[in-house]
Amino acid sequence: MFAIEIGKPKKGLFDKLKWGMIEKLSQGLMPQMVVLPLFQDHGILCMVSGFNNVIKFIPPMILGETEVDYFLSALDQVLDDCANTAGRRS
Repeated sequence: MFAIEIGKPKKGLFDKLKWGMIEKLSQGLMPQMVVLPLFQDHGILCMVSGFNNVIKFIPPMILGETEVDYFLSALDQVLDDCANTAGRRS
């Protein structure tokens, strides 16, 4: 098992304001904005770890370079979408 923590943006006033608004709406909402599209769009199963900004993953025991590349590409795309649109889906 491994986990990632989504942290508050370090720069960009607008990004910090978006982060603050999302956190005020619901603690733990930001990771849900990552978990749902990872599953719906990429078939990657993961879960939020409680009411915090941690996402946990349990990869299969046999994992190749192809699967790792697919996961990293999907995660990068979902995080970019979250940063650029604050999670709005078309």
